[in-house]
Amino acid sequence: MATKIYGYGMGIRLVLGATSGIRISQVRSVINIFKTSELQDDVILIAIQQADALIDSKASSTAPPALIWLAKLRLSAYYAYLSYSDRIFNDLPGSHSRTGEWNSIGQAIWRETREKKEDMERAATKALKEIGIDQDDIGKPYTVPIFGTIR
Repeated sequence: MATKIYGYGMGIRLVLGATSGIRISQVRSVINIFKTSELQDDVILIAIQQADALIDSKASSTAPPALIWLAKLRLSAYYAYLSYSDRIFNDLPGSHSRTGEWNSIGQAIWRETREKKEDMERAATKALKEIGIDQDDIGKPYTVPIFGTIR
């Protein structure tokens, strides 16, 4: 995958590079959302990179590569679905007129996402536990042993 660079104001750049082998199409298959109009590829790519970063930094060194790949796929899908779940309730189809009136186009998207989101979270948590990552420990500071004296 090619590197994508997005430039923002004040010198902020977001560089999206290669991932661990999880493809956007695989994440789309897991969450069963194939239209880019419903969920953009860039959103899925960021979800993949978040999962890669978390798992690469915390996975057990003895975890089999196949289980690491599975955990990355499930966590990527969960993160992408979180974005999707938030978007469908906040993105109403329509446009504003010249006078500022809102003109709806068709009906608002309405899907029940809570149950599927909970199922995906359980699947991701189970896969993470298989590779030695406990969800409860994520975000907690590490204690580093110090040998010698501190002056």
